[in-house]
Amino acid sequence: MSADFAPAVVIKYFSSYTIHTPGVAERVDSWDFLEREKRDAERHRESQRLFAEFADSTKKYGRVAVETDRRQSNVKGKFFSDLGFDTVIVTDNKLLIAEPAVALTIIKSEFAGMLERMRQGGQISIKIGEREVIVSDQRELQTAVEAVEPLLAPKVRANPPASLVPASERQINIWIGGGKVGLKQALKIGETYLLNFRVGQPVSGSLTSGEAAAVNPNDVPPAGLPTDWLIVARGAELAAGTPDTEAKVETVGGVSTWSGRFKVLIPKEGDSATPQLRIKPLQASPAIDVCITARREGGFPRFNETYRQFRIELAAADSPDVAPVEPVHIADEIMPTATVHVGLGTTHEWTTPNGILGVAVLGPQAYVQGLAGTEQVDSLEPWLGVPAQVSGKIQNVRDAAEEMRAAWEHHFNNIDPADLAGRLTRWSQHQGGPEYSWSSLGNYADPSHQQEWDKMAASPELRKVAQHGRLLFHAFFPRNSNLNQWIAALVPGARLNVSWTPKAGAGFIPHVPFGLMYTADVPPEGQPIDPMGFLGLRCRIAYTSHVAAPASRSLGALDATHRAHFLYWGDAPTDVTGQEAQWQRAQWSAWQNQVFVPHKVQNAKAELLTLLNDPQPSPTSVLYLFCQCSTGAGNNPTLRFGSTNDPANVVAQTDFGTSVLVDRPLVFANACTTAAADPYMANDLEEAFFERGCRAYIGTETKVPIVFGSRFAEIFFRFFYRLADPDPMAAGEAVTQARLFLWTHYRNIGGLFYSYVNQYDLFLAREDEVLALRG
Repeated sequence: MSADFAPAVVIKYFSSYTIHTPGVAERVDSWDFLEREKRDAERHRESQRLFAEFADSTKKYGRVAVETDRRQSNVKGKFFSDLGFDTVIVTDNKLLIAEPAVALTIIKSEFAGMLERMRQGGQISIKIGEREVIVSDQRELQTAVEAVEPLLAPKVRANPPASLVPASERQINIWIGGGKVGLKQALKIGETYLLNFRVGQPVSGSLTSGEAAAVNPNDVPPAGLPTDWLIVARGAELAAGTPDTEAKVETVGGVSTWSGRFKVLIPKEGDSATPQLRIKPLQASPAIDVCITARREGGFPRFNETYRQFRIELAAADSPDVAPVEPVHIADEIMPTATVHVGLGTTHEWTTPNGILGVAVLGPQAYVQGLAGTEQVDSLEPWLGVPAQVSGKIQNVRDAAEEMRAAWEHHFNNIDPADLAGRLTRWSQHQGGPEYSWSSLGNYADPSHQQEWDKMAASPELRKVAQHGRLLFHAFFPRNSNLNQWIAALVPGARLNVSWTPKAGAGFIPHVPFGLMYTADVPPEGQPIDPMGFLGLRCRIAYTSHVAAPASRSLGALDATHRAHFLYWGDAPTDVTGQEAQWQRAQWSAWQNQVFVPHKVQNAKAELLTLLNDPQPSPTSVLYLFCQCSTGAGNNPTLRFGSTNDPANVVAQTDFGTSVLVDRPLVFANACTTAAADPYMANDLEEAFFERGCRAYIGTETKVPIVFGSRFAEIFFRFFYRLADPDPMAAGEAVTQARLFLWTHYRNIGGLFYSYVNQYDLFLAREDEVLALRG
C-alpha cells in the first residue's frame, strides 16, 4: 500500500449476512456469498445492493481501498471496481477508510441499514491505530457511535458531526432501490424497482442533489410546508408502493401516460415521511418528471405554487450487468423562487385571490391543480398551445387590440391628473375602493366616462378584440376540453398561475398574451361586450415564461433601495411623450430614493447607457423606462428617448450591456410593444433583461396611448410603492389593482395592454416583512 494512503481507521468485517429472498433465508460467509451469487442473478443483485450502500458513502466521503485475499483478487477486485471505487488494493480481508471523522459519520448514517440486515454472529471491528472496539450486530447504532467517539481526535470528539451533513442542509431525496441508499447502476428493462421520495438528510445515491434540491429548516414554516407531488413517467410504468401513494395510467393527448401522486408535509426539522412508488422501465432511456407544488387551499395563508420541478433521465438495459452505463442524468431542475418565500399570504382580504388554479406545462402535457370555481382539480391534461396552431391567432388579437387603441385613444387618455390624484387619495381612505368582491365591482365613473364606455362596449373594434381573444382562448383550451371548462369556471378575482418555460421542450412560445384571451361567448354585433370576459380583468394572472436563478421575493425596503427612472428627454412643444415625462418627474421627485435619468439632456444617451449597464446607487430595486419603441425584424426593439430619430436619441438593444444586474431589479418597460413578440421568437428587450438577471418584467402587448401609459404607471407605483396602502403589495398584484382601479373609476380597460412576467409575488419590503407573510 502506498504511503499516502495509510489508513487512520480500519473497519474490519467478521460478519455473515442473512439475505432474505422470496422463500429463502440463508446465512453464509459474505465473500463466499459473492462467489455463489454470481450464479444467481436475482440474489446477486441483492448482494451488490448491500455492498453498494457502503461503497457509495465511502466513495463520497473518503478515499477507500478494498483489501481481500489475493487468491480471489480477480473476482472481488472486479466486483468493487464495478461498484465505482477509484482504487482497489488486494491483500487480505479488510476495508480501509482514510479519516476518523468520516468513519464516524458513515457509522452514524450509513451503517444503520447494514446493522438491520446483519444477524446474530456478525460483528464489526472498528480500529484506530492500536485501539479496537468490537460492536455486535445486536447492539443499537447509538452504541456503536458511542464506542467510536472516544477513539477520535479531541477536536472531533468535542463536536462530532451528527450526520453526513449539518442538519440545516436537508434536501429533496429521490432514490431507487429497497435500501437506504440509491442504486448506482443501470436498471433492467422489465424489472420493477422501488422509487423512494423523502425530504430530509441527504441520501447517498439520490437522483436529486445540489441547490435546486436543498431544503433549509429556516425556509419551512413552524407547522411545516404542505406539498403535492406529481410523478409522470415516460418510457416506464408506475404503481403505488405504499398506502399513501396512488398511480394510474391514462390517455393524455393520445399518449398513454403513467403518473403517480402523493402528499408530503415537509417538517420544520428532521425527515419527512417516505412515500414509495414502483417503477418498471420499458425502454433504454426512461424518464420521470417530478412536479412539486406547495399548496394549501384552506386556512391562512392560502397558496398554490410550483415549489420544485425535476426531469430525471434514467438508464436501463436488457442486460445491465454487461452494459454498464451511468444510471441517471438530471436533465432539468427548476426552483422558481427562494424556498424561504414559498407559501406567502397576502396583507388584506381584498388582495387575497378567490381560489388559485395552477397550470404547469410539462412538454406535450400540463399539470393542472387547484380550485376551479367550486371544483378541486388535480389532473394531467394535453397541452395544445403549439406555435403552428396559435401563432396566427396571437397576431390577430394583437392587431385587433391596436385597431381598438387607435379608434378609442381619446377614451384611454381621458384621465385628468388632478381628478386621478383625488381619486387615489379617496381610495386610500376606503372611498371608491378597494374591491372585496370582483363579482360585484363598484362603479365610481362619472357620467362622461360611463357614456363613452357605453359606446365603446358596443363598438366593432372591441367586439373584434373579444372575437380574436375567444379564438385564441379556444386554440389553447379547446371548447370541450377540461382546461376550457376549468378556466372558464374561475371565480372573478381568482388567480391563474401559468408556468411555461423553455424547459418544457419543443413547441415553447416565448410570450403569450393570456390577458387578452376572452373566456365567454361573444354576443351578437351591436350588443355590449362584457369586459370581465377578458382573462386579464377576470383573474389575477401569474405568468412565468423565463427560467431564472431563484431569488428573494424581497426587493428591499423603500428607504434602503433606489428606483431608477429612465425618462424620455424630448422637449418639443408638441411632443406629448416629453410632456408626460416631465409630468412624471414632477410627480415622483418628492418620493424617497428616486433616481431620474438623464440629469441633463447633454450627453443623455451616454448617461442612460452607463446607468442601465450598472445601475447606481446600489441597491437599485426598480428600473423604469418611459420612451417610444419600435420593433424591427427579429423582434429587436429600438427605444427612442428624443423627438427625432437622431442616433443620439435612439437606443438599440445591442447598445445595452450584458453584465449581470447585481441587484436583480424589477424592470418596467413602459413603451410600445416591449413584451409582444412573434410566437416563434423572443422579444429581445425582455429576453435581454432576464438574461442579465432581472426578477420580473412589465411590458406592453401592443402600442399604448402615451397619456394613458403615463397614468397607468402613476397608479401602479402608488400601489407598489406603498403610497395608496402602507402594507407591502406584490408587484403582480399592483398591476392587477391598477387594471381594476382604471375600470371601476374610469370605465377604462387599457390595463389589458400590459403584461407581467415571472415573479408575481415580488415586494418592496424588508426581508422580515416578507417573512411575516408566511403567517
